[in-house]
Amino acid sequence: MSFNIFLINFHNGEPFPFPFSLFQKSFGSYCSDQTGDCWRLDYPDGGWCDIDGEPMDGFGVS
Repeated sequence: MSFNIFLINFHNGEPFPFPFSLFQKSFGSYCSDQTGDCWRLDYPDGGWCDIDGEPMDGFGVS
């Protein structure tokens, strides 16, 4: 089973960046590779995704 998570931050109806440190705190334990602000996340079931860093007003994880 799999599902997608999309998180987009808005303020007054406009995309509003949040600190990459919030993402790091939440998903850092799944990070297998980091190049600058780009991270590769690996999951226990063999899934993975790439995340680009700041400025970050949203991201998706599948």
